[in-house]
Amino acid sequence: MVKPKFSGDDDGRQYHLMPREKLLALGPEKLSDAELIAILLRTGTRNKSVTVLASEVIQSIGGIQNLITIQYGELSNIKGMKKAKCSTLIALHELLRRIVKPVPGEKIQLSSCQHTVRWLNLEIGFEEQERFLVLFLSTQNRLIRYLNLFKGTVDQSLVHPRDVFREAVRCNASRIVLVHNHPGGSLAASEADIEMTQVLINSGYMIGIEVLDHIIVTSTESVSLRKLQPLLFGE
Repeated sequence: MVKPKFSGDDDGRQYHLMPREKLLALGPEKLSDAELIAILLRTGTRNKSVTVLASEVIQSIGGIQNLITIQYGELSNIKGMKKAKCSTLIALHELLRRIVKPVPGEKIQLSSCQHTVRWLNLEIGFEEQERFLVLFLSTQNRLIRYLNLFKGTVDQSLVHPRDVFREAVRCNASRIVLVHNHPGGSLAASEADIEMTQVLINSGYMIGIEVLDHIIVTSTESVSLRKLQPLLFGE
């Protein structure tokens, strides 16, 4: 049983739980963001507690959500954040990404698989530049592999069907899913998004490879062009 640390005078009966003790006594959902980060950091500095240091980290990076994309150099610039502490937070992000990352052979159900969508959010949703991914699937919608095809401004002139379908043929894919992010946070499909999708659908049809969907993602959300533009996909 976790015993709370006593603080204050006897009459006040004030008890204070350190973050790790609080988690064990009350459950993780009762902890603040700073307290959870404090558990990972383990120790503070000579002049500040670990919880204060954790609060300063969150404030410095602009919110806990930015831990997903923070780089080692940015963390190390925060006073009190040494190599071990920075490495721990970087490792946390990578573990989160790997937990939700689909493995080859996993069946992809894009209409209902929040697991896959969350991976896409983490994989490219936080990027400051547009990224274009292609998921290569078997006839049973099982993932064969995925490819980061392009980084920059995604449009029809830069994403060439040759590059997409060369990889599809190479790994014997029957279907593909197109994915790209909108760094600005909007899920609205642009004319360029729709035109590029149409070109790739037509190119795939010519060689017998179906473009199953085109998904637009942000850091927290996603939208399916197949649902928005069913006629584009021949429905």
